[in-house]
Amino acid sequence: MCYFIAVYNKSQPAEESVSMAAGRYFRRFGFYFIIAIIVVSLGWHFWPTTKHQREISAVSVKTISVQAKTVPLTLTLPGNVTPAKAVSIKSQIAGTIQHVHFHSGSLVKKGQLLFEIEPASFVAALKQAEANLLQDTAQLQSLKSDLSRYQSLLSKAYVSTQQYEQAQANYNAQVAKVEADKQAVEQAKISLNYTKILAPISGKTGNVAVKRGDLVGVNGNIPLVVINQISPIEVDFYLPQNELGKLYRYQEQHPIRVNVWNEKVSHKLASGQLIFIDNKIDNTTGTLLLKADIKNSKDQLWPGQFVTVEMILTDQENALVIPADAIHSDQQGNFVYTAQNNHAVLTRINVERQNNNTAVIASGLKVGDQVIVIAPPNMINNALIKVEA
Repeated sequence: MCYFIAVYNKSQPAEESVSMAAGRYFRRFGFYFIIAIIVVSLGWHFWPTTKHQREISAVSVKTISVQAKTVPLTLTLPGNVTPAKAVSIKSQIAGTIQHVHFHSGSLVKKGQLLFEIEPASFVAALKQAEANLLQDTAQLQSLKSDLSRYQSLLSKAYVSTQQYEQAQANYNAQVAKVEADKQAVEQAKISLNYTKILAPISGKTGNVAVKRGDLVGVNGNIPLVVINQISPIEVDFYLPQNELGKLYRYQEQHPIRVNVWNEKVSHKLASGQLIFIDNKIDNTTGTLLLKADIKNSKDQLWPGQFVTVEMILTDQENALVIPADAIHSDQQGNFVYTAQNNHAVLTRINVERQNNNTAVIASGLKVGDQVIVIAPPNMINNALIKVEA
């Protein structure tokens, strides 16, 4: 009996130990099981398995299709506007300004009356010259009659040869005097005409240096006014010597067109044609002076203005073009991102040249490729994208 009790007391704790171990095992398994369920649920919830969820995680971009266009081959150079003609108006006679028929900064036409100088003294001089001519002409007629009479008397030996020769000399002297009188009359007329100063060219006047009542001299140091021809007008610009061969090559094929832009190349001002190539390269700058004739019909160009000249050498057909803003650069060169199967693919390209904001592509793209033009700055290769309309 005692033995039985002893055995019984020893076995009871063993059963309780097994039961407690099992409980701990199931509690631990249940804890990990619950954690696993939570992880799977969260992954299922956040993982972009649906089309809508994938679109949410994609980067929004805009694309443009690569096109083949006719693009001008140009050279862009700084230029300066100069008047095609510039005339400094000066008086050719001395006198007092009687009238000024225009205002500073006026547009005048060729032949338009600008100034009038007091003509009274010149009118009087002309009348005096004409009177002298009439008097001397009458005297010439008298001497001519005398010479004719002496010639008749000489043939009859009524006068000596010496008398006839004297009559001939008197007549010749009077002929010369009449001719001088005629020249004096013409000079008086010219001087009188100089009292009216006309515009020798059409153009825009500068500041008028005189006013009514001012006394002016012959060919004074200060011009009465300066007229600049502004339509047509010229633009001077300088070509680097290494581009001269290219210019001559295309000039043999056709006239060279020229576009004139403002300095920032943001606004086209006028168009024209190359008219002059200098015959000497500047040894200091290594450039050659060129001139373009510009119509300037809207008067947007002014002498002294700084501009940008776009010289169009030729038109390149079927050139592959994309916006220059779409091009990126790194240590390996130029590249763009193209849209392929909803991904941004880094595509290496070779840029032939750039014309304003249009880039001509030599290789790396083909017509119809979709180039990404608007994308986040942190775009990476093979990024998931969503193309916006």
